Amino acid sequence: MNPLQQIARKAATAGILQAIGSPERSEQLLAQLRELPDSALDSMAALYGIPEEQHPIFRAHMRGQQNPFLDELGGVDGKLHIGDVILMTGSSARSKALVAAQKPFYLRARSSHVAIVHADFVCLDAIPGVGVSNRLIQEVLSDVDDDWRVIRFKGVSADHIDLLMRACAFYLAQPYKLRPRWRSGKESAYCSELARKIFLDCGITRSGIPVGPIVAPAHFDELADMHPKFDSSAPNSATTADRRHVESTTCSAHRAALAERV
Repeated sequence: MNPLQQIARKAATAGILQAIGSPERSEQLLAQLRELPDSALDSMAALYGIPEEQHPIFRAHMRGQQNPFLDELGGVDGKLHIGDVILMTGSSARSKALVAAQKPFYLRARSSHVAIVHADFVCLDAIPGVGVSNRLIQEVLSDVDDDWRVIRFKGVSADHIDLLMRACAFYLAQPYKLRPRWRSGKESAYCSELARKIFLDCGITRSGIPVGPIVAPAHFDELADMHPKFDSSAPNSATTADRRHVESTTCSAHRAALAERV
């Protein structure tokens, strides 16, 4: 993606997420999108990197029409809140090795990747070769182990929602770089550090997230298991039905490509 496309994508995403911050603006935006011709919606889909063969599903989704995508997402509808943190382990050998390497941080480490919920069905994460991007929940959970879980910090209030959405949009298109540092990186990010700095940017304190030079997915595992202010039971882990819902909407070719990112 060239720099101009990155700027356009970041601006478009930020505008949409800001617009859905209130019911009134959300309805206005949806009404405008539903009136767009197919060509305009296809251009929007291309801007977001959606494969051409999936453009009809995208158009139906944007217009609120019945389509397989919405049918399958019903499995996680209502289970995710803005600011929730998703902990997961990829099915690749590399992901398993990453979990093992984190045992010095937390003996019961089980996660290789962290994502944060940005909006309905939309997550933000940082992955090698791509950087910080928005991905739909079924993409994020493609080719991961069944024991993924969602944790929720009890200190996140309604007052934080708009701040969280804006903070997530701010880091879109930031390059991926795994580098220890004492302060939040403004020029690059890796998955668990991205979640930490979004919390800090929103003034969410006393979360227990480490402030040292390294914050790993294992640290979030420890918070899920031990910290009294992290709720890992609502929702907790995926059921087999949840996995079938989110996985069946991802084409096999796309799933194979995503396997190299987690």
